[in-house]
Amino acid sequence: MSTETNEIQPTMETPSTDYTVITERLTGTVKWFNNKAGFGFITVCEEGEYKEKDIFVHYSSIRVSNSQYKYLVQGEYVDFTLVKANNGHEFQAMNVSGIKGGPIMCESRRVVTPIGFQPRESQNGPPANKPSKKNEITKNTRNKPAPESNTGDSLLGYTTVSKKRRPPRTNVQA
Repeated sequence: MSTETNEIQPTMETPSTDYTVITERLTGTVKWFNNKAGFGFITVCEEGEYKEKDIFVHYSSIRVSNSQYKYLVQGEYVDFTLVKANNGHEFQAMNVSGIKGGPIMCESRRVVTPIGFQPRESQNGPPANKPSKKNEITKNTRNKPAPESNTGDSLLGYTTVSKKRRPPRTNVQA
C-alpha cells in the first residue's frame, strides 16, 4: 500500500478496484438503499465541498460488528470514508458505520431487550403491558352480572343480539 497516494488495496468484498481516499470521515444520511441489489446512495450532511452530494454505497462497504445481512435504512445517519474511484461511480462511500463508529440500524434492529426491562411511560399514554385507569374501570364493570329483577327475568340489564344470516346466493344467468 502506497502512503503517498493513499490508495486502498482492494479486497474480495469491494465492488471496484482502484480507490484514492478523499476524506477520512464524513457524515451523511441514506438517500435510498436497495436491499436486493445491495447498493444505494448517501447524501453528505457536512459543510464543505461535498455538502448535499450523493455518494454511491455498496453493501460490501458497510461495517457491522457481527456476520449478518448488511443493509442501510432510508434517512439513517452514517459516517463513512469518501473515496474517488477510477472506474464506476466517481465518488464512493467506504467503511460505512453508525455515527462515531456506533451501530447502524441493521445491527440494532436485532438487539434483544434485557429480561425485566420495562419501557418508560410516555406522554401519549401508558405502555401496552400496563392498563390505563380507564381500562381498569371498564374491566371491573364489564364482567359483573346485572342486578336481579323482581320479575325473575335473568336477562335484565343485558342486550340480546341475534345475528341475521344473509340468504344464500342464487346463480342468475344474464
